Amino acid sequence: MEVVTPPGWCEHGVNTETVPDDLFSVRATRVFLSRHIQLFAYDPRPIIDVLRRHKPHIIDMDHEPYSIPCAEIVTLRNIYAPGTPIVMQSAQNILRKYPPPFAYLEKRALRQIAAAYICNQDARKVLQAKGFRKPIRLVPFGVDLDLFPFSERTNKDVLTIGYVGRLLPAKGIALLADALVRLKDEKWQLVVVGDGVERVSIERKLSEAGLMKRVVFAGAVPYESVPRYFREMDILVVPTITTKKIREQFGRVIVEAMASGVPVIGS
Repeated sequence: MEVVTPPGWCEHGVNTETVPDDLFSVRATRVFLSRHIQLFAYDPRPIIDVLRRHKPHIIDMDHEPYSIPCAEIVTLRNIYAPGTPIVMQSAQNILRKYPPPFAYLEKRALRQIAAAYICNQDARKVLQAKGFRKPIRLVPFGVDLDLFPFSERTNKDVLTIGYVGRLLPAKGIALLADALVRLKDEKWQLVVVGDGVERVSIERKLSEAGLMKRVVFAGAVPYESVPRYFREMDILVVPTITTKKIREQFGRVIVEAMASGVPVIGS
């Protein structure tokens, strides 16, 4: 098995980098056109090379059906590995209609993709509403129990409330700040792991309430460092706000916290 992926990504100010894996080969390839997760295109040459060398029995694609990278992979499959089935991972849990050419790309992909696996049941409803009648299986995201083992809390002096994730309006961090202002007479501290555009406004709100001394902003940290912060937390709060455009698709941090023994309050 070989994985083809971008060499890295920056989303909402948070950088990630591709890393090797001890189970399969990971091949980083350049991307073009855009830094938007649905609008970029791969350098096709590494994908063509992989298809020619492996003559794969199956292609596993982690892109939504309306996206440009999906259209590219389907096209390259048709040329260099015709007949090889493609299975698609989809997390889109809000039914949307897309403008041209994305509506066409979506219909084309759903005609040619052999099966899909999803991380939430709403994604099944969306695919079926789009006319997808092929096999769909629910496959929730897993947890590395070696990286996120159950552990005792390291901070037992004060109730430690945690937040792990990007600091974006839809993630509900402002809602958490409002709740903590209302709880200012209780004994607690807050640990925020992550960064984003909402940090300034949250700092201002907590500062105006005289609560900044009870808050630790750890910033964006490497993924491998997250378990250390879980050991400090008594509760993890994931206050994502559901809107017409955004709904929590899975909440990977929720199951990672639960595996670590941290109770979760989430939406």
